[in-house]
Amino acid sequence: MKLKNYFPAIILIGFGLYYFLGDSSILFLKQYIGFPAILLIIGVAFLIQAYKGGHTDSILPGVIFTGIALQLHFSEALQSYSEIGKFLFIVAAGLFLQTMKSKAGMLPVVLMFSLSLLLLFEQFLFGASGFPKFVITGTLSFSLEPLLLVVTGVILLFFKR
Repeated sequence: MKLKNYFPAIILIGFGLYYFLGDSSILFLKQYIGFPAILLIIGVAFLIQAYKGGHTDSILPGVIFTGIALQLHFSEALQSYSEIGKFLFIVAAGLFLQTMKSKAGMLPVVLMFSLSLLLLFEQFLFGASGFPKFVITGTLSFSLEPLLLVVTGVILLFFKR
């Protein structure tokens, strides 16, 4: 199967439409012209490159760019959720789609999805205070979140089969 390179063409078309809509007088589209739209154009170009062009390694950056752009567009509606949880969910979704195409292992995907869902819904699981905090000698306190991220990363790095 011959791989085709769609990325430059989609970028040029997307940026051309971006500048056309920026210069036009269509008022309801003016609110969408900005930095998130540029990220969305790049993400969609990567996804088209991945699915139409056959470059499966473009799935992850496409999902990350598109996910961050959508998160920035809908940031008011999503502000009650944890930032790190949202970004881990975007990366886990990208890894899931890449895993489905490449038929690789699902353990990192399951771990990242589980961790992202735990971080996204920590207020519902642990109350308004979020993850439990540990206090040592009254002055040093730390949350369980960073430790959980580091331990998960070490597991994926050293104990992956």
